[in-house]
Amino acid sequence: MTISYAPAASYSDKLNITLASGELPKVMTLLGGDVKSAAFINAMRSGAFWEVGPYLKNYPNLANMPAIGYENTMYDGKTYGLYRYRDAAREGLIFRKDWLDNLGLKTPTTIDELYTALKAFAHNDPDQNGKQDTYGLIDANNIFGFNTIFAIFGSPQGYEVKDGKFIPAHETAENFEAMKFLRKLYEEKILVSDFAVMTPAQRNEMIYTGKGGAVFATVDGAQRYQQETEKINPKARFDITQQIKGPKGERIPSYPGHNGIVVFPKSSVKTEAELKQILSFYNKLGDDKMIDLFAWGIEGVSYKVENNTFVGIDNFQTPSGWKVFEQLTVYDTLGLTKQQKKFATPLEEKINRLIKKEGASIITKDPSAPLNSETKGIKGPEIDKIIYDARVKFIMGMMDEAGYKQELEKWRKLGGSQILLELETEYAKATK
Repeated sequence: MTISYAPAASYSDKLNITLASGELPKVMTLLGGDVKSAAFINAMRSGAFWEVGPYLKNYPNLANMPAIGYENTMYDGKTYGLYRYRDAAREGLIFRKDWLDNLGLKTPTTIDELYTALKAFAHNDPDQNGKQDTYGLIDANNIFGFNTIFAIFGSPQGYEVKDGKFIPAHETAENFEAMKFLRKLYEEKILVSDFAVMTPAQRNEMIYTGKGGAVFATVDGAQRYQQETEKINPKARFDITQQIKGPKGERIPSYPGHNGIVVFPKSSVKTEAELKQILSFYNKLGDDKMIDLFAWGIEGVSYKVENNTFVGIDNFQTPSGWKVFEQLTVYDTLGLTKQQKKFATPLEEKINRLIKKEGASIITKDPSAPLNSETKGIKGPEIDKIIYDARVKFIMGMMDEAGYKQELEKWRKLGGSQILLELETEYAKATK
């Protein structure tokens, strides 16, 4: 087996060059951001790839993967690839449980309780060092964590559909209420002041070093926060929640259920028999032993068990280490594997329970995820920056409501209206 890797930063460019060359491998991986790219969709519609949907029923491990992943990677109602599994219900609040205990507070279950806890983290000396040197909420310059706050306030994810018309989430009243809440957190020095220029690594470091008490993020990251923080403060304890009630109940944003797809070019996979052979290989990777193998490898070679925790040996996490093989499978290797369940901590068990069960019932879904918009693929990243900049400026008090809404209108004029039209057209076809 010959495997060709490309750095994530240049992967999309490598993919486009490969597609243009016509010299395609037997198996191609598209990352999440490339699934709706114009280059791939054009190649797919020209007949460059096998349609695998009709074959899946014969491969139980592939067929039994959650439907959301297949739904969100369909093209013109057909399945052209195996999606790379990614849990949909991963977002939530990670917070310092020991700080809550020090302050006599409980895990927040409402917006008011959330505000109270975050404010106390910032102003009531939660680490009991006699100084006011902490923030309640930390986020990075990608402001991705704010999406969970939008969901809690009742905002749709991506778009709201009314009578077949698409309304961008950033234009809804619920979304703006969340914006005002974030602005309040910033004004009261509860939200870290330099979030707009803080990298994700710097955000994490603030949590590790006890400068911040909470972060909205993927809850499966909580164990890493626990491990890194207790190296500095052995008494630190983290907890997680996804159950914070807003106007529409408990809600969290969802991932599309995938992190890209694996496709099979007809120019290199020339016969149906060869396609079936490849699908059999991927089906086999879904067996328990294979999932464990691809997630962690071989005990004593790629990992060891230390203090009832799996620890990678030497270069396990590096591009040349065992972890690189995880990129070859399409199954879940982020949750607790069968091996890991034997040594799971209470926090790891809770993470697994929320992501796999409880969180799945409160996710919001982006109605545009299964749809294709050529304009969105071309102009989306450029005009979405208008919304990003407007959000940052409004939260930091550099823009008033009128100025913010002018920026939303600019988004429509520079391509947003065309995106909405294309999504509505695709939606009408899909819901006939």
